[in-house]
Amino acid sequence: MLSWIATILQRGLHEIEHQITYRGSNFVFHDSQGFESGATEELELVWKFIEKRSASIELRDQLHAIWYFILFLCMLVND
Repeated sequence: MLSWIATILQRGLHEIEHQITYRGSNFVFHDSQGFESGATEELELVWKFIEKRSASIELRDQLHAIWYFILFLCMLVND
């Protein structure tokens, strides 16, 4: 397998409550660990985070957008 493909397929460890910010931007990002087929723990953590942020009164603590990224990796295999 090509090394760049192996790198893409590795899961990172992320804490959804940790805020990610960039200098010069007013956006605040939160990154989850992602979802594995059949796993429920990650999904439950994200749902709890969304519910908590949705119930927040303070504008700065509310969710304003959710970006869901799906990686499709198609490979041709020749025997």
